[in-house]
Amino acid sequence: MDIWLDEKGNKSKLEITQSSGLTLLDKSALKAVSGWQFKPYEKNGIRIASRVRIPVVFSLN
Repeated sequence: MDIWLDEKGNKSKLEITQSSGLTLLDKSALKAVSGWQFKPYEKNGIRIASRVRIPVVFSLN
């Protein structure tokens, strides 16, 4: 999953880069990540908009 962050660390876009193959699981991943909080990327003390790639792995038991 790719998450785009603005200079304040707010999510501006969420994108599933590889579907699980099941819409229900994809929606669950989006819902979970939408509740996360992020700190903005900083370079030389300046906050910069960025993209974060986070792997989401499901285990069905």
